[in-house]
Amino acid sequence: MIDWSVNCRRSPNARLLPPLLPGLHLKAAFASAAVALACFQIFSGTWIYGKLRWRKPVWVNPAHRWSGHLAFVFTVPVAYRCIFKLGSPA
Repeated sequence: MIDWSVNCRRSPNARLLPPLLPGLHLKAAFASAAVALACFQIFSGTWIYGKLRWRKPVWVNPAHRWSGHLAFVFTVPVAYRCIFKLGSPA
């Protein structure tokens, strides 16, 4: 990954992030997506077990399953960055 803070000098008037979200910005985006999917997991899980008063549509079970898979996939790069990039140099 490119460390934009070292390799690229931005002008004080620059307002946009680099085109490819590097480093911590990418980690924040993946973590936010994982949290949103986890919230959907809770909502759809309560819907599956009948705790909501609405009728359960057919698509809820597969959507619940796939949102869990995607939440796990989004947390892998976050965990990698936290462990190997921000952790101890040992």
